[in-house]
Amino acid sequence: MIDWQRVQELQDEIGPDDMQEVIELFVLEVEEALVELKHTLNAKDLAKALHFLKGCSMNIGFQVVVNLCRHLEDAAANGAIRPEDLQNLKTTFQESRLKFEADFHKMMVYHHRADHDVRKESA
Repeated sequence: MIDWQRVQELQDEIGPDDMQEVIELFVLEVEEALVELKHTLNAKDLAKALHFLKGCSMNIGFQVVVNLCRHLEDAAANGAIRPEDLQNLKTTFQESRLKFEADFHKMMVYHHRADHDVRKESA
């Protein structure tokens, strides 16, 4: 569901101090975009919004959301998206968010320890 390696890479890139701000901004932007999706009737605009969500989710490691956005982006481009597809996306995002929030500190501590152990062994 969550690509923890990607999350660790992002945290390594921006630093642990800025990570919380990035997470909060990501959640805010995605939730706003999900609300706007309900009002997007044009297939081209819908595909564009789904592409945006896919990119945001990829950046933060929400892999299940990325895969679903990829599928829905194709469906939107073909005019084959249904309202229940968008509801499923919203539900999938919320489930991913809960998993992320529940495991973030544990996973980052684990990755930090594993990285520390690797550096210690190679010294």
